[in-house]
Amino acid sequence: MLIIYQVPIFDFRRFKPDPHFLKVPLWPAPGEREFVRGVGSVVFRRRGGLNNWIGESRICKAQKSIRFLETPEISISRNNRIIHTHLRPAFRRFYFDGIAAGKYEIGLALNSPQGFQVRLSEIEKFVDRLLTCKVEIPIVNHPPETAFLVSAGKKLARQYLHATSRLKTPYQDDEQAIKYGSPTVYVDALGHEQVEFDRPCEVLPPQDEVKLGQLLLQRQNHTVRIWVADNQSPEEQRSRNLRISVLRLDLALQCLPKLFKEIVTGNINPERGSDESELLQRFLLISDRRILGFSREFDDQIIKKAKEVYDQINPGERIVLREKLDQDIDIRKTIFRKMEDYADTITREKEEKPAARRILFIGANPLNTTRAQITQELSVIREKVQAGKDRDHIRLLFPELAATPERFQNLLRDEDPNIVHFSGHGQEDGIYLEGENGEGILVREEALSELFSLFSESIECVVLNACLSEPQARAIARHIPYVIGMNKKITPDAAIKFSTGFYGAIAAGEPVPRAFELGKNLLNLNDLPDRAVPQLIAAG
Repeated sequence: MLIIYQVPIFDFRRFKPDPHFLKVPLWPAPGEREFVRGVGSVVFRRRGGLNNWIGESRICKAQKSIRFLETPEISISRNNRIIHTHLRPAFRRFYFDGIAAGKYEIGLALNSPQGFQVRLSEIEKFVDRLLTCKVEIPIVNHPPETAFLVSAGKKLARQYLHATSRLKTPYQDDEQAIKYGSPTVYVDALGHEQVEFDRPCEVLPPQDEVKLGQLLLQRQNHTVRIWVADNQSPEEQRSRNLRISVLRLDLALQCLPKLFKEIVTGNINPERGSDESELLQRFLLISDRRILGFSREFDDQIIKKAKEVYDQINPGERIVLREKLDQDIDIRKTIFRKMEDYADTITREKEEKPAARRILFIGANPLNTTRAQITQELSVIREKVQAGKDRDHIRLLFPELAATPERFQNLLRDEDPNIVHFSGHGQEDGIYLEGENGEGILVREEALSELFSLFSESIECVVLNACLSEPQARAIARHIPYVIGMNKKITPDAAIKFSTGFYGAIAAGEPVPRAFELGKNLLNLNDLPDRAVPQLIAAG
Protein backbone atom coordinates (compact mmCIF):
# COMPACT_ATOMS: atom_id res chain seq x y z
CA MET A 1 0.00 0.00 0.00
CA LEU A 2 1.23 3.48 -0.90
CA ILE A 3 -0.19 6.66 0.58
CA ILE A 4 0.83 9.93 -1.06
CA TYR A 5 0.29 13.25 0.68
CA GLN A 6 0.45 16.11 -1.86
CA VAL A 7 0.87 19.79 -1.01
CA PRO A 8 0.51 22.18 -3.99
CA ILE A 9 2.82 25.22 -4.27
CA PHE A 10 2.09 27.97 -6.80
CA ASP A 11 4.77 30.46 -7.83
CA PHE A 12 3.41 33.49 -9.70
CA ARG A 13 6.67 35.51 -9.54
CA ARG A 14 7.54 34.79 -13.15
CA PHE A 15 4.42 36.64 -14.30
CA LYS A 16 5.74 39.83 -12.68
CA PRO A 17 8.72 41.92 -13.80
CA ASP A 18 12.06 41.52 -12.04
CA PRO A 19 11.46 38.28 -10.08
CA HIS A 20 14.09 37.31 -7.52
CA PHE A 21 13.96 33.81 -8.91
CA LEU A 22 17.03 31.61 -9.19
CA LYS A 23 15.55 29.65 -12.10
CA VAL A 24 17.49 26.64 -10.81
CA PRO A 25 16.82 23.88 -11.60
CA LEU A 26 15.86 24.51 -15.21
CA TRP A 27 12.44 22.89 -14.94
CA PRO A 28 10.79 20.93 -16.49
CA ALA A 29 13.98 19.37 -17.90
CA PRO A 30 16.67 19.95 -15.27
CA GLY A 31 20.03 18.23 -15.28
CA GLU A 32 20.72 15.55 -12.72
CA ARG A 33 23.38 17.69 -11.02
CA GLU A 34 21.02 20.55 -10.28
CA PHE A 35 19.30 21.04 -6.94
CA VAL A 36 16.77 22.98 -4.91
CA ARG A 37 18.82 24.78 -2.30
CA GLY A 38 18.51 23.29 1.16
CA VAL A 39 15.98 20.71 -0.01
CA GLY A 40 17.73 18.16 -2.20
CA SER A 41 19.21 17.25 -5.56
CA VAL A 42 17.41 16.63 -8.83
CA VAL A 43 17.30 13.00 -9.96
CA PHE A 44 15.84 11.02 -12.82
CA ARG A 45 12.67 9.37 -11.59
CA ARG A 46 13.44 5.68 -11.19
CA ARG A 47 10.37 4.46 -13.06
CA GLY A 48 10.17 7.47 -15.33
CA GLY A 49 7.26 9.83 -15.79
CA LEU A 50 4.05 9.33 -17.67
CA ASN A 51 3.54 10.06 -21.33
CA ASN A 52 1.95 13.50 -21.89
CA TRP A 53 2.71 14.80 -18.40
CA ILE A 54 5.86 16.67 -19.42
CA GLY A 55 8.38 17.17 -16.63
CA GLU A 56 7.41 14.21 -14.46
CA SER A 57 10.54 12.29 -15.46
CA ARG A 58 12.76 14.34 -13.17
CA ILE A 59 12.01 15.33 -9.60
CA CYS A 60 13.87 16.91 -6.72
CA LYS A 61 14.68 14.24 -4.17
CA ALA A 62 13.54 16.48 -1.35
CA GLN A 63 14.59 14.29 1.57
CA LYS A 64 15.37 17.40 3.64
CA SER A 65 12.06 19.12 2.99
CA ILE A 66 10.07 17.71 5.91
CA ARG A 67 10.66 15.39 8.88
CA PHE A 68 7.98 13.45 10.76
CA LEU A 69 8.24 13.75 14.53
CA GLU A 70 5.61 11.01 14.88
CA THR A 71 3.61 8.68 12.65
CA PRO A 72 0.29 6.95 13.38
CA GLU A 73 -0.55 3.25 13.08
CA ILE A 74 -3.03 1.71 10.67
CA SER A 75 -5.08 -1.42 11.33
CA ILE A 76 -5.15 -4.10 8.65
CA SER A 77 -6.59 -7.61 8.53
CA ARG A 78 -4.66 -10.73 7.48
CA ASN A 79 -6.05 -14.25 7.87
CA ASN A 80 -8.87 -12.84 10.05
CA ARG A 81 -6.32 -11.32 12.43
CA ILE A 82 -6.17 -7.58 13.13
CA ILE A 83 -2.66 -6.19 12.88
CA HIS A 84 -1.57 -2.70 13.91
CA THR A 85 1.37 -1.46 11.89
CA HIS A 86 3.23 1.70 10.89
CA LEU A 87 3.72 2.88 7.33
CA ARG A 88 7.32 3.90 6.71
CA PRO A 89 8.22 7.12 4.88
CA ALA A 90 9.09 5.95 1.36
CA PHE A 91 10.02 9.25 -0.28
CA ARG A 92 9.83 13.02 -0.14
CA ARG A 93 10.04 14.77 -3.49
CA PHE A 94 9.33 18.05 -5.17
CA TYR A 95 8.05 18.63 -8.70
CA PHE A 96 7.70 21.89 -10.65
CA ASP A 97 6.14 22.41 -14.09
CA GLY A 98 8.69 25.06 -15.11
CA ILE A 99 6.26 27.98 -15.01
CA ALA A 100 3.97 28.25 -12.00
CA ALA A 101 2.71 24.98 -10.48
CA GLY A 102 4.69 22.76 -8.14
CA LYS A 103 4.04 20.21 -5.45
CA TYR A 104 5.63 18.46 -2.53
CA GLU A 105 4.84 14.74 -2.42
CA ILE A 106 5.32 12.71 0.74
CA GLY A 107 5.01 8.96 0.31
CA LEU A 108 4.23 6.45 3.08
CA ALA A 109 4.43 2.76 2.23
CA LEU A 110 3.45 -0.58 3.69
CA ASN A 111 5.39 -3.24 1.83
CA SER A 112 3.95 -6.65 2.56
CA PRO A 113 4.58 -9.72 0.38
CA GLN A 114 1.42 -11.25 1.84
CA GLY A 115 -2.05 -10.04 1.03
CA PHE A 116 -4.16 -8.12 3.50
CA GLN A 117 -7.48 -6.30 3.74
CA VAL A 118 -8.09 -2.79 5.02
CA ARG A 119 -11.41 -1.10 5.61
CA LEU A 120 -12.19 2.29 4.11
CA SER A 121 -13.28 3.48 7.56
CA GLU A 122 -9.83 2.53 8.90
CA ILE A 123 -8.13 4.41 6.06
CA GLU A 124 -10.18 7.47 6.96
CA LYS A 125 -9.15 7.18 10.62
CA PHE A 126 -5.51 6.74 9.66
CA VAL A 127 -5.52 9.81 7.39
CA ASP A 128 -7.30 11.81 10.10
CA ARG A 129 -4.53 10.90 12.57
CA LEU A 130 -1.87 11.54 9.92
CA LEU A 131 -3.12 15.08 9.37
CA THR A 132 -2.50 15.93 13.04
CA CYS A 133 1.02 14.45 13.14
CA LYS A 134 3.73 16.95 14.02
CA VAL A 135 6.36 17.61 11.37
CA GLU A 136 9.52 19.70 11.24
CA ILE A 137 10.28 21.85 8.19
CA PRO A 138 13.82 23.25 7.73
CA ILE A 139 14.16 26.66 6.04
CA VAL A 140 17.41 27.95 4.53
CA ASN A 141 19.27 30.29 6.95
CA HIS A 142 16.42 30.07 9.44
CA PRO A 143 15.58 27.76 12.37
CA PRO A 144 13.37 24.80 11.45
CA GLU A 145 9.64 25.26 12.02
CA THR A 146 7.14 22.74 13.36
CA ALA A 147 3.51 22.31 12.38
CA PHE A 148 0.73 19.78 12.11
CA LEU A 149 0.94 18.07 8.72
CA VAL A 150 -2.45 19.44 7.61
CA SER A 151 -1.14 23.01 8.16
CA ALA A 152 2.32 22.46 6.73
CA GLY A 153 1.49 24.07 3.38
CA LYS A 154 2.24 27.62 4.55
CA LYS A 155 5.63 26.63 5.93
CA LEU A 156 6.49 24.52 2.88
CA ALA A 157 5.66 27.55 0.72
CA ARG A 158 8.05 29.59 2.86
CA GLN A 159 10.70 26.87 2.50
CA TYR A 160 10.22 26.92 -1.27
CA LEU A 161 10.51 30.73 -1.35
CA HIS A 162 13.84 30.71 0.49
CA ALA A 163 15.11 27.74 -1.53
CA THR A 164 14.45 29.41 -4.89
CA SER A 165 15.32 33.05 -4.17
CA ARG A 166 18.68 34.76 -4.07
CA LEU A 167 20.16 34.83 -0.59
CA LYS A 168 20.18 38.61 -0.18
CA THR A 169 16.64 39.33 -1.30
CA PRO A 170 13.80 41.27 0.34
CA TYR A 171 11.26 38.46 0.59
CA GLN A 172 8.23 40.62 1.37
CA ASP A 173 7.32 41.23 -2.28
CA ASP A 174 7.95 37.64 -3.27
CA GLU A 175 5.82 36.23 -0.46
CA GLN A 176 2.72 37.75 -2.03
CA ALA A 177 3.33 35.76 -5.22
CA ILE A 178 3.82 32.36 -3.55
CA LYS A 179 0.55 30.54 -2.84
CA TYR A 180 -0.20 27.10 -1.47
CA GLY A 181 -3.18 24.83 -1.95
CA SER A 182 -5.16 22.32 0.06
CA PRO A 183 -3.49 18.98 0.65
CA THR A 184 -4.63 15.90 -1.25
CA VAL A 185 -4.21 12.29 -0.16
CA TYR A 186 -4.05 9.37 -2.57
CA VAL A 187 -4.23 5.83 -1.18
CA ASP A 188 -3.12 3.16 -3.64
CA ALA A 189 -3.75 -0.49 -2.76
CA LEU A 190 -1.88 -2.99 -4.93
CA GLY A 191 -3.22 -6.18 -6.50
CA HIS A 192 -2.59 -8.43 -3.49
CA GLU A 193 -4.15 -5.85 -1.14
CA GLN A 194 -7.86 -5.24 -0.84
CA VAL A 195 -9.91 -2.25 0.27
CA GLU A 196 -13.26 -2.99 1.83
CA PHE A 197 -15.58 -0.06 1.10
CA ASP A 198 -17.48 -0.37 4.37
CA ARG A 199 -18.78 3.19 4.60
CA PRO A 200 -20.68 5.47 2.18
CA CYS A 201 -18.54 7.40 -0.27
CA GLU A 202 -18.39 8.32 -3.94
CA VAL A 203 -17.20 5.10 -5.64
CA LEU A 204 -16.83 4.71 -9.38
CA PRO A 205 -17.05 1.48 -11.35
CA PRO A 206 -13.62 -0.07 -11.94
CA GLN A 207 -11.41 2.06 -14.23
CA ASP A 208 -9.12 -0.36 -16.06
CA GLU A 209 -9.58 -2.72 -13.09
CA VAL A 210 -8.93 0.09 -10.59
CA LYS A 211 -11.85 0.77 -8.25
CA LEU A 212 -11.71 4.40 -7.16
CA GLY A 213 -13.49 6.26 -4.38
CA GLN A 214 -13.23 9.67 -2.78
CA LEU A 215 -13.72 11.02 0.74
CA LEU A 216 -13.61 14.59 2.02
CA LEU A 217 -12.23 15.51 5.44
CA GLN A 218 -12.59 18.96 7.00
CA ARG A 219 -9.66 19.71 9.30
CA GLN A 220 -8.37 23.09 10.56
CA ASN A 221 -9.99 25.14 7.78
CA HIS A 222 -8.71 22.73 5.13
CA THR A 223 -10.87 20.48 3.00
CA VAL A 224 -8.70 17.45 2.37
CA ARG A 225 -9.63 15.30 -0.61
CA ILE A 226 -8.82 11.60 -0.15
CA TRP A 227 -8.67 9.35 -3.19
CA VAL A 228 -8.75 5.62 -2.50
CA ALA A 229 -7.73 3.30 -5.34
CA ASP A 230 -8.20 -0.46 -5.08
CA ASN A 231 -6.15 -2.04 -7.87
CA GLN A 232 -7.83 -5.33 -8.77
CA SER A 233 -5.23 -6.20 -11.42
CA PRO A 234 -1.75 -7.66 -10.87
CA GLU A 235 -0.48 -5.03 -13.34
CA GLU A 236 0.43 -2.20 -10.98
CA GLN A 237 1.44 0.18 -13.80
CA ARG A 238 -2.20 0.97 -14.66
CA SER A 239 -2.88 2.04 -11.12
CA ARG A 240 0.30 4.12 -11.11
CA ASN A 241 -0.65 5.88 -14.35
CA LEU A 242 -4.07 6.78 -12.98
CA ARG A 243 -2.53 7.98 -9.71
CA ILE A 244 -0.05 10.31 -11.46
CA SER A 245 -2.76 11.72 -13.71
CA VAL A 246 -5.32 12.33 -10.96
CA LEU A 247 -2.74 14.08 -8.76
CA ARG A 248 -1.54 16.26 -11.63
CA LEU A 249 -5.13 17.23 -12.48
CA ASP A 250 -5.74 18.07 -8.84
CA LEU A 251 -2.63 20.27 -8.84
CA ALA A 252 -3.71 22.15 -11.98
CA LEU A 253 -7.32 22.59 -10.87
CA GLN A 254 -6.16 24.14 -7.60
CA CYS A 255 -3.65 26.41 -9.31
CA LEU A 256 -5.97 27.98 -11.86
CA PRO A 257 -8.52 29.63 -9.49
CA LYS A 258 -5.68 31.22 -7.51
CA LEU A 259 -4.10 32.51 -10.70
CA PHE A 260 -7.47 33.81 -11.95
CA LYS A 261 -7.95 35.73 -8.71
CA GLU A 262 -4.52 37.35 -9.05
CA ILE A 263 -5.30 38.40 -12.63
CA VAL A 264 -8.84 39.67 -11.96
CA THR A 265 -7.73 41.72 -8.90
CA GLY A 266 -4.84 43.22 -10.84
CA ASN A 267 -2.04 41.69 -8.76
CA ILE A 268 -0.80 40.10 -11.97
CA ASN A 269 -1.00 42.58 -14.84
CA PRO A 270 2.08 42.27 -17.06
CA GLU A 271 2.76 44.82 -19.75
CA ARG A 272 1.51 43.71 -23.15
CA GLY A 273 4.29 42.21 -25.25
CA SER A 274 6.60 41.71 -22.26
CA ASP A 275 8.29 38.39 -21.40
CA GLU A 276 5.95 38.12 -18.41
CA SER A 277 2.89 38.54 -20.61
CA GLU A 278 4.18 35.96 -23.07
CA LEU A 279 4.74 33.47 -20.25
CA LEU A 280 1.31 34.08 -18.71
CA GLN A 281 -0.38 33.54 -22.07
CA ARG A 282 1.63 30.37 -22.65
CA PHE A 283 0.65 28.97 -19.24
CA LEU A 284 -3.05 29.71 -19.72
CA LEU A 285 -3.00 28.27 -23.22
CA ILE A 286 -1.43 25.04 -21.97
CA SER A 287 -3.94 24.86 -19.10
CA ASP A 288 -6.87 25.47 -21.43
CA ARG A 289 -5.88 22.67 -23.78
CA ARG A 290 -4.54 20.13 -21.33
CA ILE A 291 -6.70 20.56 -18.26
CA LEU A 292 -9.95 22.35 -19.03
CA GLY A 293 -10.65 21.11 -22.54
CA PHE A 294 -9.77 18.10 -24.62
CA SER A 295 -6.80 18.12 -26.95
CA ARG A 296 -6.32 15.37 -29.49
CA GLU A 297 -2.55 15.62 -29.45
CA PHE A 298 -2.48 15.47 -25.65
CA ASP A 299 -5.18 13.13 -24.38
CA ASP A 300 -4.28 9.50 -24.38
CA GLN A 301 -6.57 6.91 -22.82
CA ILE A 302 -5.27 7.18 -19.26
CA ILE A 303 -5.54 10.99 -19.26
CA LYS A 304 -9.09 10.83 -20.59
CA LYS A 305 -9.90 8.29 -17.91
CA ALA A 306 -8.49 10.52 -15.19
CA LYS A 307 -10.58 13.46 -16.43
CA GLU A 308 -13.69 11.29 -16.55
CA VAL A 309 -12.98 10.16 -12.99
CA TYR A 310 -12.54 13.74 -11.85
CA ASP A 311 -15.69 14.92 -13.60
CA GLN A 312 -17.85 12.12 -12.21
CA ILE A 313 -16.80 12.68 -8.61
CA ASN A 314 -16.46 16.46 -8.86
CA PRO A 315 -19.08 17.37 -11.50
CA GLY A 316 -18.81 20.78 -13.12
CA GLU A 317 -15.45 21.75 -11.63
CA ARG A 318 -13.55 21.88 -14.93
CA ILE A 319 -16.51 23.50 -16.71
CA VAL A 320 -16.70 26.34 -14.16
CA LEU A 321 -12.98 27.03 -14.56
CA ARG A 322 -13.29 26.94 -18.35
CA GLU A 323 -16.10 29.51 -18.24
CA LYS A 324 -14.07 31.70 -15.89
CA LEU A 325 -11.13 31.55 -18.27
CA ASP A 326 -13.42 32.59 -21.13
CA GLN A 327 -15.35 35.36 -19.37
CA ASP A 328 -13.20 36.91 -16.65
CA ILE A 329 -9.87 36.74 -18.45
CA ASP A 330 -11.15 37.09 -22.02
CA ILE A 331 -9.19 34.14 -23.34
CA ARG A 332 -10.03 34.85 -26.96
CA LYS A 333 -7.96 38.04 -26.97
CA THR A 334 -5.33 37.07 -24.42
CA ILE A 335 -4.50 33.47 -25.11
CA PHE A 336 -4.47 33.21 -28.83
CA ARG A 337 -1.89 35.96 -29.10
CA LYS A 338 -3.84 38.24 -31.38
CA MET A 339 -3.57 41.21 -29.05
CA GLU A 340 -1.24 43.22 -31.27
CA ASP A 341 -3.13 42.42 -34.48
CA TYR A 342 -6.38 43.28 -32.72
CA ALA A 343 -5.02 46.62 -31.50
CA ASP A 344 -3.59 47.42 -34.93
CA THR A 345 -6.97 46.82 -36.57
CA ILE A 346 -8.77 49.20 -34.22
CA THR A 347 -6.18 52.02 -34.21
CA ARG A 348 -5.14 51.57 -37.87
CA GLU A 349 -1.53 51.41 -36.74
CA LYS A 350 -0.94 48.67 -39.29
CA GLU A 351 -0.75 51.32 -42.02
CA GLU A 352 1.87 53.25 -40.06
CA LYS A 353 4.27 50.50 -39.01
CA PRO A 354 5.18 47.01 -40.21
CA ALA A 355 4.06 43.94 -38.29
CA ALA A 356 6.52 42.73 -35.66
CA ARG A 357 8.95 40.01 -36.66
CA ARG A 358 8.34 37.05 -34.37
CA ILE A 359 11.39 34.96 -33.44
CA LEU A 360 10.87 31.49 -31.96
CA PHE A 361 13.84 29.87 -30.17
CA ILE A 362 13.68 26.07 -29.91
CA GLY A 363 16.37 24.04 -28.14
CA ALA A 364 16.97 20.38 -27.39
CA ASN A 365 19.71 18.74 -25.37
CA PRO A 366 18.88 15.02 -24.93
CA LEU A 367 20.45 13.02 -22.11
CA ASN A 368 22.53 10.87 -24.48
CA THR A 369 24.22 13.86 -26.16
CA THR A 370 27.00 16.22 -25.16
CA ARG A 371 26.03 19.39 -23.33
CA ALA A 372 25.05 22.15 -25.74
CA GLN A 373 25.26 25.83 -24.77
CA ILE A 374 21.58 26.42 -25.40
CA THR A 375 20.91 28.84 -22.56
CA GLN A 376 24.00 30.92 -23.39
CA GLU A 377 22.88 31.19 -27.01
CA LEU A 378 19.37 32.19 -25.97
CA SER A 379 20.80 34.88 -23.65
CA VAL A 380 22.85 36.33 -26.50
CA ILE A 381 19.84 36.44 -28.84
CA ARG A 382 17.62 38.01 -26.18
CA GLU A 383 20.27 40.65 -25.43
CA LYS A 384 20.66 41.55 -29.12
CA VAL A 385 16.89 41.73 -29.72
CA GLN A 386 16.35 43.97 -26.69
CA ALA A 387 19.25 46.29 -27.62
CA GLY A 388 18.55 46.63 -31.36
CA LYS A 389 17.34 49.90 -32.84
CA ASP A 390 14.44 48.01 -34.47
CA ARG A 391 13.45 46.29 -31.20
CA ASP A 392 9.91 47.72 -31.28
CA HIS A 393 9.28 45.68 -34.43
CA ILE A 394 10.71 42.40 -33.11
CA ARG A 395 9.27 39.95 -30.59
CA LEU A 396 11.28 37.10 -29.12
CA LEU A 397 8.61 34.56 -28.23
CA PHE A 398 8.77 32.47 -25.06
CA PRO A 399 11.45 29.85 -25.79
CA GLU A 400 11.30 26.04 -25.63
CA LEU A 401 14.52 24.55 -24.24
CA ALA A 402 13.64 20.85 -24.23
CA ALA A 403 11.65 20.34 -27.42
CA THR A 404 9.95 17.05 -28.19
CA PRO A 405 8.65 16.39 -31.73
CA GLU A 406 5.10 17.17 -30.54
CA ARG A 407 6.18 20.44 -28.91
CA PHE A 408 8.13 21.44 -32.04
CA GLN A 409 5.04 20.99 -34.21
CA ASN A 410 2.72 22.64 -31.69
CA LEU A 411 4.94 25.70 -31.37
CA LEU A 412 5.03 26.29 -35.12
CA ARG A 413 1.25 25.95 -35.21
CA ASP A 414 0.43 28.09 -32.18
CA GLU A 415 3.10 30.81 -32.22
CA ASP A 416 2.97 31.79 -35.91
CA PRO A 417 6.70 32.72 -35.99
CA ASN A 418 8.54 34.49 -38.81
CA ILE A 419 12.02 33.27 -37.81
CA VAL A 420 12.58 29.84 -36.27
CA HIS A 421 15.92 29.24 -34.54
CA PHE A 422 16.93 25.69 -33.56
CA SER A 423 19.85 25.18 -31.16
CA GLY A 424 21.06 21.66 -30.42
CA HIS A 425 22.64 18.62 -32.01
CA GLY A 426 22.50 17.30 -35.55
CA GLN A 427 24.01 14.84 -37.97
CA GLU A 428 23.90 14.52 -41.74
CA ASP A 429 20.43 12.96 -41.90
CA GLY A 430 18.61 14.85 -39.15
CA ILE A 431 18.48 16.85 -35.92
CA TYR A 432 17.94 15.55 -32.38
CA LEU A 433 14.86 16.39 -30.34
CA GLU A 434 13.90 14.95 -26.96
CA GLY A 435 11.66 12.01 -26.14
CA GLU A 436 9.38 11.90 -23.11
CA ASN A 437 12.13 10.19 -21.11
CA GLY A 438 14.76 12.76 -22.10
CA GLU A 439 16.59 10.51 -24.57
CA GLY A 440 17.32 11.77 -28.09
CA ILE A 441 15.00 11.24 -31.05
CA LEU A 442 16.49 11.72 -34.52
CA VAL A 443 14.12 13.75 -36.71
CA ARG A 444 15.09 13.14 -40.33
CA GLU A 445 15.24 15.74 -43.06
CA GLU A 446 12.17 14.42 -44.91
CA ALA A 447 10.03 14.91 -41.81
CA LEU A 448 11.50 18.38 -41.18
CA SER A 449 10.90 19.43 -44.78
CA GLU A 450 7.31 18.22 -44.62
CA LEU A 451 6.72 20.02 -41.31
CA PHE A 452 7.96 23.39 -42.56
CA SER A 453 6.03 23.03 -45.80
CA LEU A 454 2.87 23.27 -43.69
CA PHE A 455 3.91 26.71 -42.37
CA SER A 456 5.54 28.20 -45.47
CA GLU A 457 3.14 31.15 -45.63
CA SER A 458 4.37 32.78 -42.43
CA ILE A 459 7.97 31.60 -41.86
CA GLU A 460 10.60 33.78 -43.50
CA CYS A 461 13.77 32.14 -42.19
CA VAL A 462 14.87 28.97 -40.38
CA VAL A 463 18.23 28.79 -38.58
CA LEU A 464 19.56 25.30 -37.78
CA ASN A 465 22.44 26.10 -35.45
CA ALA A 466 23.49 22.46 -35.17
CA CYS A 467 26.40 20.45 -36.54
CA LEU A 468 26.11 18.97 -40.06
CA SER A 469 22.67 20.51 -40.61
CA GLU A 470 23.18 21.74 -44.21
CA PRO A 471 21.30 18.75 -45.78
CA GLN A 472 18.27 19.47 -43.63
CA ALA A 473 18.54 23.18 -44.47
CA ARG A 474 18.49 22.39 -48.20
CA ALA A 475 15.40 20.19 -47.76
CA ILE A 476 13.58 22.90 -45.79
CA ALA A 477 14.57 25.55 -48.36
CA ARG A 478 12.17 23.94 -50.84
CA HIS A 479 9.42 25.66 -48.85
CA ILE A 480 11.01 28.52 -46.84
CA PRO A 481 12.62 31.65 -48.39
CA TYR A 482 15.86 31.49 -46.37
CA VAL A 483 17.38 28.62 -44.37
CA ILE A 484 20.74 28.60 -42.58
CA GLY A 485 22.54 25.32 -41.87
CA MET A 486 26.05 24.14 -40.97
CA ASN A 487 28.13 22.17 -43.49
CA LYS A 488 30.46 20.74 -40.83
CA LYS A 489 30.70 20.43 -37.09
CA ILE A 490 30.74 23.85 -35.47
CA THR A 491 32.28 24.75 -32.11
CA PRO A 492 29.97 26.15 -29.41
CA ASP A 493 31.87 29.45 -29.37
CA ALA A 494 31.51 29.86 -33.13
CA ALA A 495 27.80 28.95 -33.05
CA ILE A 496 27.10 31.57 -30.37
CA LYS A 497 29.26 34.19 -32.10
CA PHE A 498 27.40 33.66 -35.38
CA SER A 499 24.07 34.10 -33.58
CA THR A 500 25.43 37.29 -32.00
CA GLY A 501 26.19 38.84 -35.38
CA PHE A 502 23.10 37.51 -37.14
CA TYR A 503 20.52 38.59 -34.56
CA GLY A 504 22.31 41.87 -33.89
CA ALA A 505 21.68 42.64 -37.57
CA ILE A 506 18.09 41.36 -37.49
CA ALA A 507 17.42 43.58 -34.45
CA ALA A 508 18.80 46.50 -36.46
CA GLY A 509 16.21 45.90 -39.18
CA GLU A 510 18.54 44.21 -41.70
CA PRO A 511 17.16 41.64 -44.20
CA VAL A 512 18.15 38.00 -43.71
CA PRO A 513 20.90 37.81 -46.41
CA ARG A 514 22.73 40.83 -45.01
CA ALA A 515 22.26 39.58 -41.42
CA PHE A 516 23.81 36.27 -42.50
CA GLU A 517 26.85 38.04 -43.97
CA LEU A 518 27.28 40.09 -40.80
CA GLY A 519 27.09 36.90 -38.71
CA LYS A 520 29.85 35.31 -40.79
CA ASN A 521 31.89 38.50 -40.68
CA LEU A 522 31.80 38.44 -36.88
CA LEU A 523 33.42 35.00 -37.02
CA ASN A 524 36.14 36.47 -39.25
CA LEU A 525 36.65 39.46 -36.96
CA ASN A 526 37.18 37.06 -34.04
CA ASP A 527 39.51 34.88 -36.15
CA LEU A 528 37.45 31.77 -35.47
CA PRO A 529 38.26 28.68 -37.60
CA ASP A 530 34.59 27.89 -38.35
CA ARG A 531 33.88 31.04 -40.39
CA ALA A 532 33.08 28.98 -43.52
CA VAL A 533 30.71 26.56 -41.77
CA PRO A 534 27.41 28.52 -41.84
CA GLN A 535 25.59 28.24 -45.16
CA LEU A 536 22.66 30.34 -46.40
CA ILE A 537 20.30 28.48 -48.73
CA ALA A 538 17.68 30.55 -50.53
CA ALA A 539 14.45 29.00 -51.83
CA GLY A 540 14.50 27.85 -55.45
